[in-house]
Amino acid sequence: MDSGAHFTQVPMTLLEQIGLIPFGTRRVQYADGTVISKPVASAEIQIGDEVTPTVILCGGPSDLILLGAFTLEGLNLGVDPVRKTLVPLIAPQA
Repeated sequence: MDSGAHFTQVPMTLLEQIGLIPFGTRRVQYADGTVISKPVASAEIQIGDEVTPTVILCGGPSDLILLGAFTLEGLNLGVDPVRKTLVPLIAPQA
């Protein structure tokens, strides 16, 4: 389970299958230091009972599917790295 990604990433072929169309690009830096511009689409993602709008990087055919921090925060979820599971969080409010 990856917790270092900012944006959620899904291969473009899968996004096309559900009818998502890119609206622009974002520059991102991968763990190996590579910086690249990727097309992005917007979508709602649901995990359990939680739903959030999010930005999705349109990945290549061999790119990993990543659940990014932006999406996790919108869903009030965190990562338990020991159990490799998602855990519910309570969002702090000022």
